[in-house]
Amino acid sequence: MKKHIIVALVLISTAFSGCLVLSLFPIYTKDTLVKLDALEGTWMQRDSSLWTFAFADTSNPDNLKMYELIVNETYQARKGLDTNIIIPDSLLAEFATSKFEAGITLINGIYFLDLLADKSASLSGFHTQHFINGHSISKITLKDDTLWISSLDDDWAKRLKPKERKKYGLLETRKNWILTLQTKPLRDFLAKVAKDTNVFPEPNTYLIKVKN
Repeated sequence: MKKHIIVALVLISTAFSGCLVLSLFPIYTKDTLVKLDALEGTWMQRDSSLWTFAFADTSNPDNLKMYELIVNETYQARKGLDTNIIIPDSLLAEFATSKFEAGITLINGIYFLDLLADKSASLSGFHTQHFINGHSISKITLKDDTLWISSLDDDWAKRLKPKERKKYGLLETRKNWILTLQTKPLRDFLAKVAKDTNVFPEPNTYLIKVKN
């Protein structure tokens, strides 16, 4: 069983690999957080991963507008396993579920989602992309029961010249790109590029809300 667990971890951490542009600082302050009541609930991605947004600990005044996001990738993990490897669903779910702090903020009339991985959470593929413990940045649009997500594009970062990367405080690591701008200049940057499809392409992820 120990061998099976190790194999599962390797598969889960690599099956959904990709490159993110992460920020060392959040894109929001306590005063710029907003609540989107329609966001609360469970959403299904087309590949059957489940995203569940719930309000964070409301007993803490600083958390009144923060969300907790649980991402369950058990379905994709199961698809990626060799059929000869037998792992109980409960065990697989443990390693394919990840938790994030989620903050929503409004910049120039556009909603942005900031995700920060919970370091105590497990090793799902989406979670391992956040291992630097940086904030991922996405534009979001809610329309009816569909959530559209457009993430900051790593191809944009790759195309920048060294001088431009320095301007944005952009560093390259083995796995991801890291923005080092603090919150205020970071928000100013996002205000300038929010509608630039070279920076935020057309939504590349959408989720459908699961009816209760």
